[in-house]
Amino acid sequence: MEFIADNKWWLLVTAEVIFWISLVVFFVVRYWFRNEGVSRKLFIITILNEIFIAFLAIVDYMETGQFSRFQGLVILILIYGFTYGKKDFARLDLFIKRFVANLRGEHDPTLDRQLKEQEAEKYGTAHAKKERKRTIMHVGVYVIAHIVFIFIVGVHDDPRLPSIFSGEFFSVRFEQPEIGFYQSEQVNQVSLVWSILLLIDVVMAIWYTLFPKNKK
Repeated sequence: MEFIADNKWWLLVTAEVIFWISLVVFFVVRYWFRNEGVSRKLFIITILNEIFIAFLAIVDYMETGQFSRFQGLVILILIYGFTYGKKDFARLDLFIKRFVANLRGEHDPTLDRQLKEQEAEKYGTAHAKKERKRTIMHVGVYVIAHIVFIFIVGVHDDPRLPSIFSGEFFSVRFEQPEIGFYQSEQVNQVSLVWSILLLIDVVMAIWYTLFPKNKK
């Protein structure tokens, strides 16, 4: 455990390199060599890699006994994986599939249908529905993570923080992001930034629901 804690940054970088190499190999095997069996195994490797990254953060906390920037970075990586990562992976998957089909000079009716579905999801009620679904998932991850923060670092009543119903609450939080409900300045900073990003997501989801995006 001590070795892992001492070399956590190198292990994190190595894990990310392995992740991207595995992803490239996954697409090559899946679409160029058309081997679904091997591609599934490679995809499992990428999942295990993300679990290993989470393990690094857990070991770091066990060794230091406090929340660190390293753990915050790992949390951000995992948050991306659970929220935007899924959508970006689907886009990349379709892009590689189309690229290989064009390279081979092949016509795939299934690919045409997927491209039409992807295009349809960029506008109208389909786009609004997708934004709501992604935002709900983001809210779920946000709530779970903040509950985990309670068990990891604990909460307290910081006398420097005004009441949430006070007009000064938000000004203090933005001017001094290290002040918050948690007993860790780093967690309070992460929580503030994350809350802002979540608020933007919620506002965008509501906006697209009320005013669906139309083709120009």
